[in-house]
Amino acid sequence: MTLSEKDEINQVAYDILMEYESRLKIKVRGAKPYDGQNAKRIARHYKDSLLPGRGMVEVMVRGVLDELLALNDGFWISEPESEALTPRDSTLKWSIDRSGIKVTFDYWYCVSDDQQQLWVKCWYFPATYGT
Repeated sequence: MTLSEKDEINQVAYDILMEYESRLKIKVRGAKPYDGQNAKRIARHYKDSLLPGRGMVEVMVRGVLDELLALNDGFWISEPESEALTPRDSTLKWSIDRSGIKVTFDYWYCVSDDQQQLWVKCWYFPATYGT
């Protein structure tokens, strides 16, 4: 993945987060530390010989955010330490954050089958967690 390809993915995600911001603000209760047991993950996965185009990235990010919006009682945002911005091996991980909502991307290229993979993820706790 080139820097310009990553920049385009970031721009798509940021634009969608801005579009969803007012609706997400109503649902998010804040942030809580990840505990490894009760946090839930919403994710979309892409795998192909080509990187996903702008349209596919939009579908993936919107799918994750729509699932968050569908949580009737709201949610607490969370993220495990392993999702931090620490590239390792051929894997790239990074996050886009806007108004307390963090969308994490995980990209890697598999040489053995010539496939590129992109995960779009968001970790959260249900609103009732800890109450």
